[in-house]
Amino acid sequence: MHYQSIVKVNGRIPPENISSLGSWKPLNGNEPVGVSTHQDLGRVLVSAMSSHSWMIESDLRRGIFTLVGQPADRGHQVRVEVGLPLTEAVRSVARWWRTISEPILISPRHGREIFDIPEPEGPLDENDDVPIIPKCVLIHLFPPIQELNNIGADKQREQARKRSQDRIELECADFLGHKADRDTDGKFAYGQTRLPDGMLGNQEKAIKVAQAIQEISAKAKHRE
Repeated sequence: MHYQSIVKVNGRIPPENISSLGSWKPLNGNEPVGVSTHQDLGRVLVSAMSSHSWMIESDLRRGIFTLVGQPADRGHQVRVEVGLPLTEAVRSVARWWRTISEPILISPRHGREIFDIPEPEGPLDENDDVPIIPKCVLIHLFPPIQELNNIGADKQREQARKRSQDRIELECADFLGHKADRDTDGKFAYGQTRLPDGMLGNQEKAIKVAQAIQEISAKAKHRE
């Protein structure tokens, strides 16, 4: 399938190699480390947070990869946006806040009727007629901070200015996240941190990031 009107194709890439604008697939916990930051972290999360079913969602249009953990119960979905551009952080928080605040509440039974999904085998869940109220933990993992050593004074000033702008964006996203948490009575939770430098292939660093994700998720779980 071609998307010539949507995607500007690099002349060195045959158009027939463009198959989609994104994907949604299960995380493979058996992949070797060092494949990608997303896979390294996902590999740990599959083991550390086994109460969630983990998928990787890619949006090639925005260059964003999200690790999505779907809980076995009716708890908080965990969305970990990896390497999100800092300027996207505020928009991302606002988008998911709106999704939680203005949900389309349908029960599993009504959902099957609307989308013509076959009835499940075996006994139905006791909450089959109860509307599903979405809950979400949104976590942003930002790229590592570049060191200012061994670069010229002009570049140092430019980097310092950019860091100041980035800090404002992060503080704004954090403020919106806390406000969304209060306004949705804990149905939306937000957290952010940075990926450590040199995490690719380093299992210990990936585990530390996964532990931070667990801590943020645990706080939301405690409020359910």
